Amino acid sequence: PIFDYLNQAEQSVRGGYGGVQQDINSQYGVSQGTLDTSKQQGLSSLGTNEQKVQQTKEDAMSAARRLYNELIQGYGQRFGGSTSAGEAARVLAGNEAQRTMGGVNRDAGNNMAAIQQKKVEVEQNYNNQLMQLQSTRDQALNQANRDFQQKLLDISNTRASTASEKAQQKLSALQELRNQAYNIQLQNQ
Repeated sequence: PIFDYLNQAEQSVRGGYGGVQQDINSQYGVSQGTLDTSKQQGLSSLGTNEQKVQQTKEDAMSAARRLYNELIQGYGQRFGGSTSAGEAARVLAGNEAQRTMGGVNRDAGNNMAAIQQKKVEVEQNYNNQLMQLQSTRDQALNQANRDFQQKLLDISNTRASTASEKAQQKLSALQELRNQAYNIQLQNQ
């Protein structure tokens, strides 16, 4: 009966090992899916921010051009087109428009650079978490394999000790039988 029990235990251990591996890989798949979704949400949010920065830049540039055109028209009406005061006012308005547009471009560039940096950070965080997730999965699979091997070793040890005990009992029974046969032979003589 002990050997039957050990055979059943071995079958159970072998049958359960595949399920443990499948569970670990399944959990890894779920975690990776969550990680992928988080990455995509982060990149999508940053893409939306990029669009907002671009739109804000375009709106500010358009407003600066409108203001420049309005100032040029106003200066033309006040000072005339050919006077030195009109020419000076146009130059000053042009310089101010260039300064304003340069500031808008600089601010937009800084914001876009910050968004690009955040995208790089999202990608790096994703890769780091994915490597950590893979490491955790590999550790769990290795631990499951060690446990599996240890259980099989325990079953083999129990089999060996049971077989050894069985052989020892047979030897004892044979020695007792030999002694009895010897005693019977002595009595017969």
